[in-house]
Amino acid sequence: MLLSVVRAPVTEAGPARQGLRPALALVIVALVGFGLIRATLVGPVRRLRADALQVASGNLADRVRLPHSSETRRIAAAIEYCRTKLRGEPKPVVRRRPRLSARVAVFIAALGVLAWSGWVMVTVGGGVARVPDSVVSGHRSQVGNAAETISRTVNDGLTDLRSVAGLNGTKDPSALLPVVRELAGQDRFRSVYVIDQSGVVTATSAGRPPLRGINVLPADPGVRLQDTAGRVPVLFAHALLADGNYTLVAEFDVDHLSDLLRRAPGRVRLVNSELRTLAATDGFVAFEQIRGDSARRGVTDALSGRTIGRVEGEGRDRAVITARSVDDLPWAVLSEKPVRELSLPGNEVRNGAMLVALIGGLLAVLLFGWHYLVLIRPLRAVAAAGKFTDVIYPQRQDEIGTIACCLEICRQALSDGVSRLGSARRPQGTATEETTQLPRIIVDDPLAEPSPRRSRAEV
Repeated sequence: MLLSVVRAPVTEAGPARQGLRPALALVIVALVGFGLIRATLVGPVRRLRADALQVASGNLADRVRLPHSSETRRIAAAIEYCRTKLRGEPKPVVRRRPRLSARVAVFIAALGVLAWSGWVMVTVGGGVARVPDSVVSGHRSQVGNAAETISRTVNDGLTDLRSVAGLNGTKDPSALLPVVRELAGQDRFRSVYVIDQSGVVTATSAGRPPLRGINVLPADPGVRLQDTAGRVPVLFAHALLADGNYTLVAEFDVDHLSDLLRRAPGRVRLVNSELRTLAATDGFVAFEQIRGDSARRGVTDALSGRTIGRVEGEGRDRAVITARSVDDLPWAVLSEKPVRELSLPGNEVRNGAMLVALIGGLLAVLLFGWHYLVLIRPLRAVAAAGKFTDVIYPQRQDEIGTIACCLEICRQALSDGVSRLGSARRPQGTATEETTQLPRIIVDDPLAEPSPRRSRAEV
């Protein structure tokens, strides 16, 4: 059993009590939004319902209160017009006062929650975590292990080829077919075959079809890259057979090399001395040039013989850059791990802040959508019907539905007389459903002075 222990300093996730200001700001935004909606929507609708019930029940002595909210003010003005018309009084003069639309008020409340979410996302969620030196050292060690694994795989493959060429090089190439098939069965190779002096593949071949082009190879054994073109990098090892007329070639499996690179964290790439990608742990374009000054500097330093491990970049682009050269080969292993993806206390705070901001934004949208669809839109529809030109059918079983019923009763009273108040039937739900009747409030003298408000009839 191998046990590794790393001592790391205790790091703070962020400033002490950094969540106190967002919490206080949320309380303030919630209280202001609640008060704004209460003052422009909930309170005016309830007062309007109470006044509408008094007029529809036959109590014409008390004036209808005109709220400052534009939607409820239009309905209140229509009911007040009905009351004065039935009492025979002059048409009321509605003073123009500064009014605030309930729709605008709800939008402002939702915008406040949305602004709070954005502020939390920028301040708390936009912070950058501090990367301890132990994390960088761990990445450097893992990249070093990946580079050593690549080196050992390639060198062992070349050693196997040289051993086969030395032991069986005097045989006829066709007699090497069992050995070639055994080599092709290794995970490191995609195909193994024998070529003649002109570079043409002979019948002694195993594995997948060769990708290497027809060309003459040097006599010295080694590991080579065919060129820097094509869709798949062709990495192969070759060894001259003892008779000197044939060469044993084995192409390395790039997918297998990519699997070996996954031992290192982040996005790991195998690059050559020209800073071109030969293999990677994720999707890549063959021979793609490395982008980014930090990554290019890291590979250049690694190819010069130094193992690189450092944090570079600014803001969200900060990343742990680690590079290590592959022994005996002009290649290097490059790892890029964004700091925001590391398991650090600062990242946990940032991710939590992003989640809270996202929930706040969702609540802001739900706040505006619910109030607009459930309250404001039906209220504006009732306000548009307050001209008493068409029959008003209530479609809701709440305060807004009660106001619509009272408006319909007022419309009937304007057409048939004050006797319709209190005894007029009102539609409930739709025109085809069963209706109910309001109890009439008996007033001795409709033209008498305003009296104290009596008990309200319930609809």
